[in-house]
Amino acid sequence: MPTIQINNENLFFDNVYYVHGTNGNDTTGTGSVITPFKTFTRAYNSCNLYNDAIYLMGDDNSNYLDYTASINKNISIIGDGLTSKLHGSITYTNYIWTSSTGNVKLYRLWLQAGQFFRSSPNIKNEWYNCVITVGIGLASDTQTPISNRPLFQNCILDNRGTSYGYYRANCYIENSIIIGKSDGWVDYGNNNGKTLKTTLNNNNFIEYTDEGKALPSSTTFSYTVNSDFTLSGVTWQNLGTGLNPDGSIAHIGIYGGIYAFGDWSISSY
Repeated sequence: MPTIQINNENLFFDNVYYVHGTNGNDTTGTGSVITPFKTFTRAYNSCNLYNDAIYLMGDDNSNYLDYTASINKNISIIGDGLTSKLHGSITYTNYIWTSSTGNVKLYRLWLQAGQFFRSSPNIKNEWYNCVITVGIGLASDTQTPISNRPLFQNCILDNRGTSYGYYRANCYIENSIIIGKSDGWVDYGNNNGKTLKTTLNNNNFIEYTDEGKALPSSTTFSYTVNSDFTLSGVTWQNLGTGLNPDGSIAHIGIYGGIYAFGDWSISSY
């Protein structure tokens, strides 16, 4: 059984299909790490309904968002950090993977769109180690049951480039950074969301009493993140846990938890 290890967490799959936008080939490729496919679409069509994975190999010259229709398989999508891009327009109406019926787990990816998984209320999505820029809000629906609410863990959620703020609905967010704009942080339709050990940075964020939430410290700030997602340029603190890559006590929640940033050991076998 193919296994991919991220930090100390082992992920087990029936099949893993590798994709490389420059060196892959959808005709002669087999989807192996040696002869990868070229497109996400080719890998997705090869996946079974359950427990397969698509590995988007890091490639600065590639955008893997060639498949935007519904995802109706229970699969995982794994990448190599900021070089594994799924980039679309962050305009309000650019919805990606709308009306999906599959439970999807996403790891180590850089995603941009108006919104992902819109109108997909009965599925459970899990996001780990992702940088996500959206134009309207997080992937959730007010009718989504709490048991299926999307999980965001060790993610950077950034929507400063739009006129809309984030809403969480039933989302569960932990060890993450949320950078907002406009109406900031709103509870869309209900208050069943949960935010733990997460930095909220926007002067319009609504106050919540969730465990471990740091108060906004400034209306604007800049940061940079390298290919391993190691942050620099951040001078403010929150209630994050764990250690920074240099061994100092973490000031950002993304350095805590089993998928902590800054560690980034990964192996496949």
